Amino acid sequence: MFIGRQRELKVLEGFLNDKGALLVYGLRRIGKTTLIKKALSDSGRPFVYCECQKASEATTVSLFVDL
Repeated sequence: MFIGRQRELKVLEGFLNDKGALLVYGLRRIGKTTLIKKALSDSGRPFVYCECQKASEATTVSLFVDL
């Protein structure tokens, strides 16, 4: 269930419609991942979601390729 944050969803929707790409950052545990996944699923478009980690470039690329 997803409650609230309609304003943030509208901003993300507009950005996705205009740019087609998205980078969100901020403090830990405030709902960024949930908000992003909700915006992407509501968009009705195919998408790739990759959560970056503090790691080497090779590790990051291998994690992305494994998706």
